[in-house]
Amino acid sequence: MRQKELDKVDKQRQKEQDKIDKKIQAMIDDINQKAIKKQEKIDTKIQKRRNKIDKTGIAEEETIPDSV
Repeated sequence: MRQKELDKVDKQRQKEQDKIDKKIQAMIDDINQKAIKKQEKIDTKIQKRRNKIDKTGIAEEETIPDSV
């Protein structure tokens, strides 16, 4: 009888832990998605600058902010 109760409690804890794990994974996925978008934005700016240099042969001084 005691083992049944322990199993029930353990099962409940596991469900709660699974919920927490899913929330954490969702947060991680969201952060990763934002990071990918930022990187794509930076890559686009770099590519535009390279294309401009290729066309004109001149590199303009343009500062890229650290936190894009």
